[in-house]
Amino acid sequence: MVCVMLRMLEYHPGILFLTTNRVRSLDPAFESRITLSIRYESLDRDAREQIWKNQLNDHSRVDTQTVNYGELANQKLNGRQIKNVVRLALSLAMDQKILVTQKVLLETIKVTALGLEDMKADNTWESFTHEM
Repeated sequence: MVCVMLRMLEYHPGILFLTTNRVRSLDPAFESRITLSIRYESLDRDAREQIWKNQLNDHSRVDTQTVNYGELANQKLNGRQIKNVVRLALSLAMDQKILVTQKVLLETIKVTALGLEDMKADNTWESFTHEM
């Protein structure tokens, strides 16, 4: 699979943006094909708050009166994690025929954090990712 990807990168006629949070495990063959690398720092509290607002304000299934964006922004999540929490909270609320509230969001954050902790504690997951 790496070989096919390298070939596609080598002959791609345009600009391609690749993102990773695993720079140290990047295959050296990829490194020689990268023209520009940009490092992004972790989101600050204000940026996280804005992402929460962007993700929640357009949904009719969210009770925005109960949402404390400041409290949510204190959770050290990246943009993808915030999006996933919102998506899961919306799905759970739809299934239970309720609105997404602050309580639902905080419970969803807890559940997803537990899942991540379990995955990190499970050595079989780590060996699987190194084999790829």
